[in-house]
Amino acid sequence: MSGVNAWGRMHTPAKQSQFTLDLFEEWKLKQNEDIAERGADRDPAVEEEHNRYMLRQNLNAYICHKELDNYTACLEDKKLIRRRDADDGTRSGGTGVFTASSFEVNSQSKLNEKLCRSTHNAYVSCMSSQKNQEVVLQSASLEPHCSERRTKLFECLRENQVSEAQTNTPHCTTTYQSLLRCGLNHLWNHYWREITKFSDTDEFHLYELSRDDNKKQAYLRALTTSQVEQQSHLRDA
Repeated sequence: MSGVNAWGRMHTPAKQSQFTLDLFEEWKLKQNEDIAERGADRDPAVEEEHNRYMLRQNLNAYICHKELDNYTACLEDKKLIRRRDADDGTRSGGTGVFTASSFEVNSQSKLNEKLCRSTHNAYVSCMSSQKNQEVVLQSASLEPHCSERRTKLFECLRENQVSEAQTNTPHCTTTYQSLLRCGLNHLWNHYWREITKFSDTDEFHLYELSRDDNKKQAYLRALTTSQVEQQSHLRDA
């Protein structure tokens, strides 16, 4: 995405005025909060399921990626799943579709286990490892973008320390789930930025699009039309 796009050269943050950079920083803070709030729900069970899903995603991304690659390679070889290109909207009728952005493989399938037993067992062992899960959860709880939620959790634990000891009932589950949601979401966002090589210039580009509808429409045209059609539009403008 960096460099030149269909509607002109992309600006870089370093070339902007301090006023623009301040607005950009405010916008980034809002984006970070939006990331932290993904999966938030009034129903604790729904939010907990989101956190379990994001835990699996981050395990796949940071710890179990080799086991996942070996497992999916076997599943592909056995025609149990197929890779789907980004522009392919079809879905598999088999045991799953594997894409670069979705690492959910059906490890509960008896057929998958039967035909790819060794790679299946290695993958399931990695994903279910308590040590591996604790590594991800600890990283999530220490995520820099979630410092306010971390402070709230510590305050809650201090305030309820005596009560929890007396009743053996946790009082800070909601606060803890909020911290985990924030951390797991941001861990995944870091991974996504890394594999897509999403740069500061790209982020500033999105900021510009959010403030200028004309640029936004031009960008959408660049995504949905051919180069010839784009040039024709510029000549007619």
